[in-house]
Amino acid sequence: MDLLQNRGQRPHHQFLFHYCNAYLNAVRWTPANSSSVFIGSSVLIGSSVFKAFFFTPTFSPEDGASCVHTHVCLCTPESVTPHAPPLLYDLRGDPGEARPLTPRSQPDLHMDLYLDVYLDL
Repeated sequence: MDLLQNRGQRPHHQFLFHYCNAYLNAVRWTPANSSSVFIGSSVLIGSSVFKAFFFTPTFSPEDGASCVHTHVCLCTPESVTPHAPPLLYDLRGDPGEARPLTPRSQPDLHMDLYLDVYLDL
């Protein structure tokens, strides 16, 4: 409750790991220099929160947003599209995850994410 009432310390950085079965699908990341905090798991307050997708479902139909043919999106290699580098979104400016940030447009941000994730493991 202290954090919500602005009486506690904000974490150095924060990760929320998203899994599809046993596979790490995505990471939500609040950089160390951000004033952002989470309330619950999805409402955001502050300046910077990013989400990186390591793979996304292969939707059916192809231009859709679901997996109609299986009724649920699967995590098997033949059912996903891997992303290297990961798709990276700024959730504050793009909450619908429609415009990925690229290593070309945001090279420092991609490097910061990699360093924070790997140094935290």
